Amino acid sequence: INAEYGGSLDDTMRFYTSVFDMKLHRHEEFGSGCEATCNGPYGGAWSKTMIGYGTEITNTALELTFNYGVDKYELGNDFRYIAIAKKDFGERAATQGFDVTPTLPGGYQIVKSPDGYHYLLVPGTEGCNPSDPFLFVSLNVTNLKNSTDFYKALGFKVFSNIPGALNTPNSVVLGFDDTTFKIELVELPKGIALDHKKGIGRLAIETDDEAPIDVAAIMKKINAKIVHGPFKLPPHDEHVIIVADPDGYEYCFVGMTGYRNGSLSVKTKTIDWEHRKKLVGEATAKTTPPPVTTTTTTAAPSNALITPIVGGQQYEEAKKASATSGKVTVIKYHANWCIACKKSAPEVEALAKKLTDKAVFYSVDTDANKDIPEVAQIQRLPYFAVVSGGGKNMESFTGWKGPEFEALVEQVYSKAK
Repeated sequence: INAEYGGSLDDTMRFYTSVFDMKLHRHEEFGSGCEATCNGPYGGAWSKTMIGYGTEITNTALELTFNYGVDKYELGNDFRYIAIAKKDFGERAATQGFDVTPTLPGGYQIVKSPDGYHYLLVPGTEGCNPSDPFLFVSLNVTNLKNSTDFYKALGFKVFSNIPGALNTPNSVVLGFDDTTFKIELVELPKGIALDHKKGIGRLAIETDDEAPIDVAAIMKKINAKIVHGPFKLPPHDEHVIIVADPDGYEYCFVGMTGYRNGSLSVKTKTIDWEHRKKLVGEATAKTTPPPVTTTTTTAAPSNALITPIVGGQQYEEAKKASATSGKVTVIKYHANWCIACKKSAPEVEALAKKLTDKAVFYSVDTDANKDIPEVAQIQRLPYFAVVSGGGKNMESFTGWKGPEFEALVEQVYSKAK
């Protein structure tokens, strides 16, 4: 499970090792953003730290993702907690000075990590199995039936009487079998919107090597969103597909052979803290924002093919243009720090030239246009919107896969004619 982004990896590691007695499986450093947005919507240097019990191959593991230059992640109301067998973890947390509640009715306690993530300590259970005290992750959803149908389509089964679960009409626990980590879904009260913000990660599930192809077929059959793939992720040719459930929670299905080859090939089981201090300093210097200035003028196009958007008014005008231009409107969302955005820019420009008779391309710098409501909802960059009907119809596309995106633009154009 890719459970959280670490704001301070040293404090975070001390929390998991001293409170939960987890061990470091492997640690990796990366110079730039992941092709599959493994480190979220960030293009700079980052690190991956796998921790847990037993081995990474046989047990549930946590992936702690640290993005250099990012001090804190704003948490939404999506992630509730991870449930774990109680053992002596509450006492350990209190002794180490971490936040832990008094014992609640039923013997439960809640421990909070340095980054604000909650862990429910469940008494009277070993966990998934004797070597794995993890039980389930609890997530809020907007429509329990829709979400349950999605997971069932992927082969999840409903489980009852799981220790620590709510077991109420507005919740359900899903998983693959009795001895593996599970997911609890809890429907939010009517009128409360689900807000992911920036603090949630992905859940990753090891599969048979060819299963990502099957998952893609299922997603198309149920008209669900494929975020990335299916593709092979270098350097170990991991078969990968990343999909999103009805509420936008992302799941990475990764083929067994490539995943195990990749995880076993990493021999680094220590963290070079001095090297990290240097990288943190470099990243902080790069991300110090310049003074903010405002302007009421409309920016000129950076080229004749893609028009930059400045401000909400121009943004709304761009969307409405599809009603009278006879073309669809394509809006590219990007940021200066996004390496994937920069790498794909020439291909996007080439596509804008190729489709000049069918689409008008615009671009939105997300850092400079935070007043545009849609910008706040974007979780990954680059991100594209294909608009028709004067803004009434909008299709979204995350990441950059040229042929797939071109096909989407063609499809929207054909429907709009």
